Amino acid sequence: MSWLREKLRRWRRFPIDGRRAEVIFCLAVGVPLTAFSIITRIPYPVEYLQSPPPEASPGAWTRLDQVAPIAIQATLAGEDHRFHEHQGVDGVALIRGLWVAASHGRAVSGGSTITMQLVRLVQPRPRTLGGKLSELIDACRLERAASKEEILEQYLNRAYYGNGAWGIEAAARRYFGKSAAALTPGEGTLLAVLPRAPTTYDPYRHRDEALARRAQVLSLMEKRGWIDGVGRAAAESQILVLAPPGRDAPRLGQLSGRWRPLQVQVLPPAPVVQSRIVR
Repeated sequence: MSWLREKLRRWRRFPIDGRRAEVIFCLAVGVPLTAFSIITRIPYPVEYLQSPPPEASPGAWTRLDQVAPIAIQATLAGEDHRFHEHQGVDGVALIRGLWVAASHGRAVSGGSTITMQLVRLVQPRPRTLGGKLSELIDACRLERAASKEEILEQYLNRAYYGNGAWGIEAAARRYFGKSAAALTPGEGTLLAVLPRAPTTYDPYRHRDEALARRAQVLSLMEKRGWIDGVGRAAAESQILVLAPPGRDAPRLGQLSGRWRPLQVQVLPPAPVVQSRIVR
């Protein structure tokens, strides 16, 4: 313990009074914040957003006004309900995510905004502290270079919805055989939960998990006044008609006892599987 006593003696020679503590605090906080403010003013390279994702099918890009509003609202409710309020980084969600991670000893809720997710989609980076910091900076830069509508449209067209569907238009056609503009409340809210965990919420393999997450999103929408109780009940009770799984999706024969299709209809020009989704 002699080294500790020596350290304490040295600190006593240079006591930190209120004035010195204030200077140290200003340097420790002010310098990083100033550097962050300067860096985020550097224009974001928007050329990353000018070409469609390589995985997307030709002509699959869809404008924001061609997406069912309920699907957009459900996406915001589940992923980033303060999207129109923050400037790329949601400080409240970020602090909450760090607190939960510290409490559980692992990352449970990352606090990523839609802008941060878009940055990660167009410029993948390692999931390290440095990668996260770079993502935060680029999200703030992107908010200065593009409007909220442009960012949301980019996200909806680049997000992965599982079963080989990149973008909400491809997802609407893959799962329901229709365009994103024609999605019903039940269909739109189901698609909105998929980007967070496409495998976990795969409606072909994990119906119950997908419905549980959709119920959470609908509850959040009702809580925030985006829909009323009648709209929530209508979305939850709606009969969903799922298109047959593609090559990358499981066959219904492999899901006996889990998917429980009610009936099979042949609707021209292709067969579809009609299933009542119940809680």
